[in-house]
Amino acid sequence: MNIMLVSVTERTREIGLRKSLGATDRNILAQFLLEAIILTCIGGIIGIILGSILAFGIAIILSTVLGINWGFHFSLVRCRSRL
Repeated sequence: MNIMLVSVTERTREIGLRKSLGATDRNILAQFLLEAIILTCIGGIIGIILGSILAFGIAIILSTVLGINWGFHFSLVRCRSRL
C-alpha cells in the first residue's frame, strides 16, 4: 500500500493530464491496479527462476564437491500423496 501511495504521489502530473483529457477515476485506478498485478507476476516468475537456479547450483555443489547424493527435482505437476 505504501508503494502504491508513493507511485500515485510521484505521478500526480500524469494523473492530472489524464483527467484533463477525459479519463475517469475508475480508468486511473484500473491502470494502477494493472501495473501492480503485472509487476507482481513478473517478480514472482523471476523469484521462481532464481530460486530454481540456486537450488540446482546447491544440488550440484553437494553432489560433486561433498560427494553427497543430493538430487534436484522440479516438477510442474502436483504430487499426490498416498495416504
